[in-house]
Amino acid sequence: MDPPTDEESRITVDSCRLGATVHVTVAVQAGEYLAVGTHAKQVYRHVADVLQAEGAAPVQERIFASLAATHDILRARGEVLGRVWDVETWPVSYIEGTPADGEGIAGLHLTATTAPRQPLRAEGRTVGTVVKQDGAKYVYLSDLRCPGPIDRAQAVRHMYGQAERYLAAAGCHFRDVVRTWVFLADILDWYGDFNRLRTEAFRRFGLVTDAGAGWLPASTGIEGHPPDNAPCSMDLVAVQGSNHEAIILRSPVQGEAFDYGSAFSRAVAVVEEAGETVYVSGTAAVGCEGQSVGVGDLRQQVAHTLDSVEALIAQRGLTLDDFSNATVFIKHGCDAETVREVCATRAPRLLRGIFVRADICRPELLFEIDGTAVKSAR
Repeated sequence: MDPPTDEESRITVDSCRLGATVHVTVAVQAGEYLAVGTHAKQVYRHVADVLQAEGAAPVQERIFASLAATHDILRARGEVLGRVWDVETWPVSYIEGTPADGEGIAGLHLTATTAPRQPLRAEGRTVGTVVKQDGAKYVYLSDLRCPGPIDRAQAVRHMYGQAERYLAAAGCHFRDVVRTWVFLADILDWYGDFNRLRTEAFRRFGLVTDAGAGWLPASTGIEGHPPDNAPCSMDLVAVQGSNHEAIILRSPVQGEAFDYGSAFSRAVAVVEEAGETVYVSGTAAVGCEGQSVGVGDLRQQVAHTLDSVEALIAQRGLTLDDFSNATVFIKHGCDAETVREVCATRAPRLLRGIFVRADICRPELLFEIDGTAVKSAR
């Protein structure tokens, strides 16, 4: 990747479209070179440019940035996007995702649609968006959490209870959920407890029984501090419709996460007439028996992770060139350059992803990625 020559070139855009759905990622690829508000305005101008060119309107948005920058970033969001859309008609999820190279804003992921959309309101606020397209219903929920420094178990149960209620309000069930993103404050302190609580919720939803796991959505479970001192938060996507098929993908090189206590699928492919979208779960250097691979060796962990993603999406005829809208989680910010070096050789499109400092679910894991892969039927 050529070095940036000015401040604007430090911002990258990665977008893809399938049918009515547009996925956009805008990332700041360096540290705090400009004031946060200035960077944020540039980021949102890129978002607006892509969406206006596609004729699409936002339905789900996730910001990774320092919590101290919340006011400046949300103000920039309102000033730029508010000129075109009513920013109150879709929820925003704001996660402490400190840039790997510094402070301020790391970037954002935004999903938009050209199909009719309807804000979903519950309990006095906009909690999601309902989109009807090609005989199917897509439900996007964001920022599900219980604010305040409350008991972690209570917070997880509250979060999944919100999901259940809001999905029901949209005429859906958790069985329709194809993708979740879960952010846990201080993940290494309680990831095992979270897994038990998630499985408890999935049993209540009928996704897990004594016979084992049935339907499990793709998921990311990563460190991320939500606002208001909440212990956890969640975003999700649900799809309901006879002409949209959701397929769980099993990894050829990694064991099933459920076998070692984590209730999620490695990936879920959603197939529609226009093609398919593969939602790739948070993926780290985990082997076929659930063991951590490359302990103490960052380059090996990155290579194993990319091998795992490549093998996973290859089952649907996709390559790493098709893997987009990535979030790159790095335990130590000083490792960012090494990660970029490996990605530049193996998967250059990842360089347009959002690089975030975050603890992974195990102390020895140094790197994790998630994202989407899209294949057109034409």
